[in-house]
Amino acid sequence: MISKEFQDLDDNQKLRKEAILKYIPIPSKQERKLQFGVDCAELVHFAHWEPGGEHIKQLVIKNVVMKTQKIKYKLPQTRYFSMEFPETITLSAGMSWTIPITFRPVAKEPYSDTIEFTSSFGKFMIPIKASLPEHILEFPNSVDFGMCPVRETAKLSFNLSNKGDLATYFSWEIPHPFRIHPISGILKSGSEENMILEFSPKDASVFSATCVCRFGSHQKTELSSQYMVVDGIGKYSHLSIDGGQTYFDFGEVFVGKSVEKKLILENPSALIFTPTASGMTCTDYYDITTLSGNTIRLTCTGKGIGPRVTFNTTVLNFNDVKTDTTVFRALYIQNHTATTAFYQV
Repeated sequence: MISKEFQDLDDNQKLRKEAILKYIPIPSKQERKLQFGVDCAELVHFAHWEPGGEHIKQLVIKNVVMKTQKIKYKLPQTRYFSMEFPETITLSAGMSWTIPITFRPVAKEPYSDTIEFTSSFGKFMIPIKASLPEHILEFPNSVDFGMCPVRETAKLSFNLSNKGDLATYFSWEIPHPFRIHPISGILKSGSEENMILEFSPKDASVFSATCVCRFGSHQKTELSSQYMVVDGIGKYSHLSIDGGQTYFDFGEVFVGKSVEKKLILENPSALIFTPTASGMTCTDYYDITTLSGNTIRLTCTGKGIGPRVTFNTTVLNFNDVKTDTTVFRALYIQNHTATTAFYQV
């Protein structure tokens, strides 16, 4: 039955409202868990296929809420992707459902489609994609050197990863005062190259550059481009006198005698510790060497710690449960630290 409110709308308003009502979202994996109580793959992706063959992927649907859900799907719209005849499946809390998806390509070209699912919390789409082999490189979008003394060289490293299905040629274009090593090379599919970035400022200025990575086939034809922003600040070394004293009064001194006052020069520097793993103790050594050959060794040590998370109980007792019935128990998790704690059940 059409509501009076809908009848009172003009034609354009009706079309817009119908479009909104028909819209079915394609949520991310995390959004799907929060909004629809379902955990599954972000998308169904077919790779390494040939026309004329039959390729099957398994899509696992899991109910992640503490209540029973009824879930069903609609068949893909194109004939290249097929599934079993859709039936409504009842999933208890924590249970999974495995759905085979068959792909039958007829030509060497990309294919795409969607599967419409209906859960107890609404409708959502899961995309299906069959892609051709391509060149895909992955590296940071930006690198920041922070401050670096003038006429010195700071170094940072990052991984250049080949996420594609093909061996990929790469080359870098990077302006001064930045440099990168190696400047070019070939990465096999699934491999990584540790890239070294150097920053050598000639004056005290702020530097920002866009580095271009060109990559593609070994023949170096039809190369793609990807960009990375590199920042750095050139800074003159800063010396200070201990205590801030800049005036020294020796008073009255007998001729032929000497009076000594100590002058301590300081070069303030910062030591930063950024742990990457909980429970790991790290130790590193730094040698400070003067031009005259005097060396001071610094020993730096630190331990990485993670968040402290606890449950409200260590035992969940469901007692006797009748067949075909569902019993719920609440389990609370608490983070006792000031940092974010990620968890998975």
